[in-house]
Parts: sequence; C-alpha cells; structure tokens
Amino acid sequence: MGSGGGGVTEMQVAWIETFLTVVERGGFCAAADSLFRSQSRVSAHIASLELELGARLLDRSQRPVALTAAGQAFFDYAASAKLSLDAGAAAVRAVEERREARIVLGADAATGASFLPPLLADLAHDRRDLRVDIVEQPAARLDKALLEGTIDVAIRPRLPRLAHSGISRESLWSEGLVAVVPHGHALAHAPHVHLAELIDAPLITSDEIVATLREASFEPNVALLSAHPLTLIGCVARGLGIGLTSESALHTVPTDGAVVVEIADPIERVVDVCWIAESSSTRALLEAMRRARVPVQAPSPARATERVLRLVKPAANPLPFAAQQALNASTRGGTVVHNR
Repeated sequence: MGSGGGGVTEMQVAWIETFLTVVERGGFCAAADSLFRSQSRVSAHIASLELELGARLLDRSQRPVALTAAGQAFFDYAASAKLSLDAGAAAVRAVEERREARIVLGADAATGASFLPPLLADLAHDRRDLRVDIVEQPAARLDKALLEGTIDVAIRPRLPRLAHSGISRESLWSEGLVAVVPHGHALAHAPHVHLAELIDAPLITSDEIVATLREASFEPNVALLSAHPLTLIGCVARGLGIGLTSESALHTVPTDGAVVVEIADPIERVVDVCWIAESSSTRALLEAMRRARVPVQAPSPARATERVLRLVKPAANPLPFAAQQALNASTRGGTVVHNR
C-alpha cells in the first residue's frame, strides 16, 4: 500500500470517480470535459490514487488510455464501490423523501373539527404519499410550535395577531359571529341580535373572540373563557351566560339545550393558514387547502343586503347602536364603548 495506509477519505471517492471516467472516456481530456474538472485536476486525482495503491493503473502511452494489469485488477472493485456509493446515496434520498412526505398540521379544536375532515379525505384520495399528522392546540400556542419546528403548518384565527414576523400566512375563509342562548331566553326566537343588546350580558367566549371584539372597539363582559364549543354549549344550557363564538365552531357539535342566533353586526372572524419553511409537502398541503371546501360560505348578496338593513333598522332594538350603548352605560354608570 502507499502512504495513505488504505484509509478511505472523501477525496478518494473523487479519485475513484475520476479513474472510472478516464477508463470509460478513453483519456484525460475527455474525462475532464465529462466531470467538469480541469485536466490538471484529473491528472492529479489519478496520480494520487496510484500513489495510494502503490501501482500504476493506466498506461498513458496508448491512445486511448489503457488499463495496466494492476489497473485491470482494481477496476471491477472500483466500479463496484461506485455502484454501492450511488445506491447508498439513493437510499438516503428515499428516506428523506419519505420523511418529507410527512407533515404535522396544527389547529385549534374548533377549527380543526369543521375544516380538516373533508380536507384530509381529499388528500387521502389525491396524495396517498402525503401523511398528515394533526396536533390540536390553542391558537396562542400554534405560533410557538411553528417557530420551534414541532409543527409545519398551522390553521389559526387571525386574532390574536402573529407574534413573529417570520411566519407567512394566507387567508382561508372569513365568517360571522353567533350568539348561543338557552331555551326560553328572550333572544331565543330573535332572527338576529346586535352586540349592543349583549353589552351587559355575561358572555361565555374565547380569547380569540375577545380579541376580535376588541379589534372592533367592543369590550365584552366576559363571565367564562372557553375555546371548546361543547364546553360553551354546556355552560349556556346551564344558564351560566350567553355564548359568543364563530359560525363554524358549532358545525360539528350538538346544540341541545341552546339556540344559535346570528350576530347582525358586520364583525368577521378570519381564519389563516400559517407556515415558515416551504417544502414540497407544505406546498402540496397549501394547494389542497386552497381547493378545499370551507366550513362556511360567503354571504349571498341577498343575505348581505339583509344584514345591512338589519344594521340600519334593527327589529329587536329601535335605538341606534351608539344610542343604545349610551343608554346602557348611563344605567350602569359605566363608559360608552363605541363600536366602529
């Protein structure tokens, strides 16, 4: 053996590749063109390999270059080693591709229950190679999970706002709010309700809805905080307050013991998809989300007009919104909160 002692180094892999290419192409110049290396580098690789093995491998006096007896003995082993290395590299790529085909999707329980089942059904049909694991967390924790890399994509309400500028987002859908009242409540038979009518009511709602209301300059009277629709329904049915949530949150839960009433005020809850790193799996999931059926449909023109008319002349509340708030504030000695 030569001075290298037979140890395999990263450079020796390049030497073997160069040796095989010189034999295949019949010369140093052709090998240099094929490998996109200089001819001097090709010559250096062959010289280093011959020094390492302690034998001349190529007869340079012939055209094309020919193998010596030692070169002939080494060639099959070199070719086998190169094939094994290529196979190993392919195996690593296959593992990485399988790993990349798994994606972790985070969502809060209410949003996940209404949006994810049809999305996952479509993915199971169209992308059998893509595995999606679901992690359910409150919206406030999803940003941290994205930044820590424990989830790849998050479906979250736009509010509370993202805590980190490095997170990308795209809107999926927007929807209105609804009130949930117990049977027998004065609002149970109303076609809609204005927030002004709830200004003194004890509300059962979530941090997200509180942020949405405050964004619209309405300060809710919160009695209980719960992000789970079933808990909200149960507390309302027990008379602990009036529930305030999104339309989609109630799509997958029974509302026994309670009545759902539309909020007429034009306050929208926006749901976004958020991500940081965009892999091929992430892109596939984002495309599927853009095509997916959303839990709520955009209001029809007729319904939108009806909502505007309700705002102008509410049936259950003859006073204008601001005037009703002023009246409520004067009766309770509080401050007027103007909703814009």
